[in-house]
Amino acid sequence: MADDYLKGILINTGGLEDFRVFGPTAAEDTSLLAKTPLIGFLSWIAYTRGTGSLAVSAGGADNYELVVKDGSLVTLQRTGLAFIDEVMNHLVANDVISADAGARAQSEAEASGHSVLQTLFETGACTPRALVEGIRVTKQGMLDALIDLPEAAYEWRSGAKAVKATDPVTIDFNLFLVKLARTRTRSAYFSEISPFLSDYMGRYPMKSDRLTPAIAGVALTDKERRVLEEISDGTITLKEVMSLSLLSRNMTARLYLISMMLGFVEFRMTPLPRGGIEALELELERTLERVHGEDHFTRLEIHWTSHPSRIQAAYDKMVKRYGPGNKVRRQSEKAAQLCDRILGLMKDSLDALGDQEGRRRYRREIMDETKLNFGTDFLFKQAHLAKFRGQIDKAREIIESAIDIHPKQQFVNFRRTLG
Repeated sequence: MADDYLKGILINTGGLEDFRVFGPTAAEDTSLLAKTPLIGFLSWIAYTRGTGSLAVSAGGADNYELVVKDGSLVTLQRTGLAFIDEVMNHLVANDVISADAGARAQSEAEASGHSVLQTLFETGACTPRALVEGIRVTKQGMLDALIDLPEAAYEWRSGAKAVKATDPVTIDFNLFLVKLARTRTRSAYFSEISPFLSDYMGRYPMKSDRLTPAIAGVALTDKERRVLEEISDGTITLKEVMSLSLLSRNMTARLYLISMMLGFVEFRMTPLPRGGIEALELELERTLERVHGEDHFTRLEIHWTSHPSRIQAAYDKMVKRYGPGNKVRRQSEKAAQLCDRILGLMKDSLDALGDQEGRRRYRREIMDETKLNFGTDFLFKQAHLAKFRGQIDKAREIIESAIDIHPKQQFVNFRRTLG
C-alpha cells in the first residue's frame, strides 16, 4: 500500500485489544493498517501528523467523512445529516437554545447567507462559549460513535485539500487518544496491559521530542511527566522503570501504553551511560579526544592490513554510530555537535585511505619498511594456507590485501593462480 492512499477494514472490539497497533510501528509498516482498530489508525495519523481525508463506511447511517490536518480533526460529517444540524440537535436537546430559536436562526441564515452558527451568535440566541462547547461535544460524540463501530471499511487519501473549517473547533488526536486510553484502561490491571508492552521490556526507553511541553502539560500529570523525563532517560530497561516508577504498576503500564501508542517515548537497544545526558556528552568528548590522536586505520576500527573493501564499510558503520539517524545525537545540541566533529574525523580518514596510492603512502608515514614487509609476508603465507584448504575467496581477499600494501611480483603471480 502507498502511504498516500490506504484502504482496509476497521475492527473495533471496545476493549484493550483495540490498542494492539501503535502509531510508530504502523509508520514503519503501513501494512498493519490493512486490518486495524480505528484507535491504531488514528494513532498513526497523530504520530505522522497526517493531513488528508478519511472515509469510513459501515452501511446505513454509519458513513462518515473526516478531514484531518497536521494530525488534528478539522471537519467531521455523517452521510445524510449535515454537521450543523447535529450541532443544532445537541443545543436544543441540552436546552442551550429553544427549538423556536433554532428554527428562527436557520430561517435568518438562509435569508442573510450567513451560517446558522454565526446567526445564533449574532442574534444573541447562544453565547460563544456555549456554541464552541456544543460543537466540541458534537464532534467528540461522533468520534466516540466511530470508535464503537464493530466493523467498517475505510479509505484514506493523504494530502487531500482540507476544506475550510466551518467552525472554530479542531480535535488533536494526541489528546483525544490519551483521554480514550485512560477511559479504556481505568480499571485494567498490569497483567492485562503488559502483553502490549512485552516486546519492549528489555529495551531502554527515553522521552522523544514528540512529547512537546504543550502536549505534556495537557495530557500528563506531574508524576507522569517526571517518570518520562527523569526515569526514562535511556539508562535502564522498561522492566526496571516499572519497579522504579513513582506510580503504581498499573498506572505505569497505562502511561507507557499511551506513550508508545503516540511515540512519546523511543527505545534504544543499548543503554545510555549512567548519569544521562551529561554522562553521554562527557563520553562523546572523550571519544573525540581519543580519535583525534589515532591513525586513520585505528580511527575506523580496521587493521592496516585489511582489504580495501572494508574501508567504506567501516566508515558506513561510523555514520550509523554518529550520523543523523542515530538517536544519541538527538539528546542535546552539544551531543549533536560532538557527533558531527567525530564523524568529520572519520570522513578525513575515509578520504585519506580512499585510493591505493594514498594508502601506500600513508602506511609508510606511520610505520617502517620492516613492519610492512613482515605484515605482507604473513598475509602471503595466510593466502597459501587458505588456498590449501580450498578457501579460494578467502585466499583471494588476503593476497589482494598484501598487494594493496606492496605489489611484489610474487604476490601478483599468486593472485593470478586464483582466477
